[in-house]
Amino acid sequence: SDQIWVGHNNGDVFSTNDGTATNPTWVKRDGTFLPNRYCERLAVDPRNGNTIYASFGGFSTGNIWKSTDAGSTWTDVSGNLPAAPINGIAVHPTRANWLYVGTEVGVFGSETGGNTWSPTNEGPLNVAVDEVKFVGNFLLAVTHGRGMYRINPNASTGGGGGSGGIVTVAYNAGTRTLTLNELVSGTAVKNTLSVSRRGNTLTVQSGAGTQLRDGTNTTTTFSRNVGSAAMNITSNLNGGDDSISLSGLNLNVCQINLGPGADQATLTFCKVTTSQIDGGVDANTDRVIRSATTITNNQDVRIP
Repeated sequence: SDQIWVGHNNGDVFSTNDGTATNPTWVKRDGTFLPNRYCERLAVDPRNGNTIYASFGGFSTGNIWKSTDAGSTWTDVSGNLPAAPINGIAVHPTRANWLYVGTEVGVFGSETGGNTWSPTNEGPLNVAVDEVKFVGNFLLAVTHGRGMYRINPNASTGGGGGSGGIVTVAYNAGTRTLTLNELVSGTAVKNTLSVSRRGNTLTVQSGAGTQLRDGTNTTTTFSRNVGSAAMNITSNLNGGDDSISLSGLNLNVCQINLGPGADQATLTFCKVTTSQIDGGVDANTDRVIRSATTITNNQDVRIP
């Protein structure tokens, strides 16, 4: 193919369809859509040359964009990804809509072309990943100083796979408290949740088959306007290998009961006054990962 895409330090994006010509014709493609930040990576869907992904640097939201019309228009598909630079993009060579990104806080996956993302890091380590690339069906992840890894996503759960249950979700505006309670549990249930805040909007998103119960409604995304002040979160995840990811939250109290199973709580770019994470009776199998997070009063218990 003679198609070539180029990203600039100031966020400008250009493409040409005659890249092997003596004087290629370049067309500016970013328009008024893309951010004016360092363009970290461009990736073309190997099955459809009109589908392009562009990622950007900066500890900010909106760091990955998608075009389905060869750059005429772009859509922000950063969703629930952490507000961190996206250094690399890898599009699966055969699986439609399977997409992986390497960020400053790990690897995240999507099986929906960027419409939804895995709530937590899916990479081998919670560290900066400088590059992700497919070699055949193997996904390579190159970390910043912690080695290089590979995985065959076809043989793994990929993009937040697993078997989830039902988690009730509610927000009390009076006490400024978000409550998440596992309703259907058991050793085979693997609930996956992400909680993020962008501006005044609080969003809870489920993955891995987990359903959110908002009153009588069942959904996968719960959003509320919570204002700008600090809030509280209380969560009870009582069975299976559960995972909860908190991103960009300003919390007075962070109370999470992980319960049985090999559970994980991840806090990224959070400010917490009092942390009360309880690993439960089998805490030796649990993990708490903190990245760019400050805690004033750490009251965590039964965490290895």
